[in-house]
Amino acid sequence: MKMVIAIIPHHKLDEVQVELEKVDVTRMTLMDVRGFGRQKGHKEIFRGQEVQVKFVNKLMIMIACNDDFVKPTTDTIQKVCFSGKPGDGKVFVLPLEEVFRISTREMGGAAI
Repeated sequence: MKMVIAIIPHHKLDEVQVELEKVDVTRMTLMDVRGFGRQKGHKEIFRGQEVQVKFVNKLMIMIACNDDFVKPTTDTIQKVCFSGKPGDGKVFVLPLEEVFRISTREMGGAAI
């Protein structure tokens, strides 16, 4: 089991969700996040003056996967979010030691 964590632009969420459903990935957790990397923020107008905003608003998607779903999940997210420019996002894959579904007491891959 793995935890796929993707940091993506907000405007890509709907397309990512539709494409993930096509590869039978139908469960995810979303979180609004802020950060910066190579994109180095952006400029905005605040009270008539241009200001540098260092932290960029993004969306974090967390998807617990059985091992067979990791590659289709990561490939799909990368395909949808790729523009070739800074700010496309990042995808992380972490080992997932255990999962428990509280309502049914299922454990492991069955709980995903």
